[in-house]
Amino acid sequence: MVAYLEIQVSQIPFLLPMENIQEVLYIAASLVVPVTAMPSSVLGLLSHHSRIYWTLDLGKVLGLSPLVHLPKYAVTILSMGEEIMAIASEEINSIHQISEPIQALPADTLPHLIPYLNGYIHSWMVLNPQSILKSLISNYDSVTNLAN
Repeated sequence: MVAYLEIQVSQIPFLLPMENIQEVLYIAASLVVPVTAMPSSVLGLLSHHSRIYWTLDLGKVLGLSPLVHLPKYAVTILSMGEEIMAIASEEINSIHQISEPIQALPADTLPHLIPYLNGYIHSWMVLNPQSILKSLISNYDSVTNLAN
């Protein structure tokens, strides 16, 4: 059995492997402080438990609808080795224990999502946190250290 967190982005349910999740929380959108001269996918900085996290709009990263005019964000803090980042989405739905293996993506998967996915299980697409982090670092010179 593998544990996954189900989150919702642009009304689409996705799974994240629990092995990469450090914490989940709901926060007031006003707690994310915008930073100038950053890519549009970076919402800003979040201070939580005496740490500062770059907070990313997962919808924008995935090429889906950005978070707009929400009073609160569903934030998932991901840890991948020494790199830590926070991703914001619309909802955190539930945790699933799944024994089935990840399947290859169907041919009709939106092309802009493919680089960020490991595959699918049942009706959920499984996100690859490492791909999200790598894409941001390679595409944006201004995002050089998400763990600070």
